Amino acid sequence: MFVYPTYFFGMLLYLYKNKVMKKCAVCENEFLETNIIKYCCSKKCSNEKRNKDRQKKPIEFECVICNTKFTQKRKDNLTCSGTCSQKLWTKNNPEKDWERQNGKDAKVRRKKWIEKNYDVFRKTQNKSKLKRYHNDINYKIQRNVSNLIKAYFKKKNIPKRSKTLIILGCSYEDFRQHLESQFQDWMSWDNHGKYEKDKFNIGWDIDHIIPLDSAKIEEDIIRLNHYTNLQPLCSKINRDIKRNLTNFNIENFVE
Repeated sequence: MFVYPTYFFGMLLYLYKNKVMKKCAVCENEFLETNIIKYCCSKKCSNEKRNKDRQKKPIEFECVICNTKFTQKRKDNLTCSGTCSQKLWTKNNPEKDWERQNGKDAKVRRKKWIEKNYDVFRKTQNKSKLKRYHNDINYKIQRNVSNLIKAYFKKKNIPKRSKTLIILGCSYEDFRQHLESQFQDWMSWDNHGKYEKDKFNIGWDIDHIIPLDSAKIEEDIIRLNHYTNLQPLCSKINRDIKRNLTNFNIENFVE
């Protein structure tokens, strides 16, 4: 805190001893130059100089790209407009500009290749999706729930207007936790979907507590596919026993 005044007065003493004198830009009187006082001897002269500088005509510069004359708004301005500055940028950055220009062309080439080699593309896509289906549980839930809802809308000849997440009422991660909280000791994601005709507790399915077959209109399908109506259930019970049960009252469903 006390270093700056000492330094400042020390500089004044040094300049005074070495007699670094300068002429004022306005009145041409000699004055002692410092770090603060450089061009004028007084505040009055500095104000006059500032007013004269404002009245001067701005200096015109030539654009680096199109050679048109323009007045600089900033000292580092080399171009007259945004288009010229963009051209200057592309000139100085040819690699990045190539990526920008050829990005759209690459998409077009990809589409054309897929149209010509659709079978090869389909096989590679199926392999990658199948690999992700077996390794990513959230993706597995997403595909199963989405396909289940789409299939039932199609079965009833009703267009699906809402997204699966909106119908489900929660995220796939939350739905996963909802199912896992109801797991029995023998249940895991490894035996999901497994089934044997004469055996219980071999595998389990995502079951609707109130069956989807009781839905008649679009609102019923949406209500019955809410996550609160879904549970993990033994695949033997779900496929062989529960499908034969009837007389479910949809009005008892509570969201």
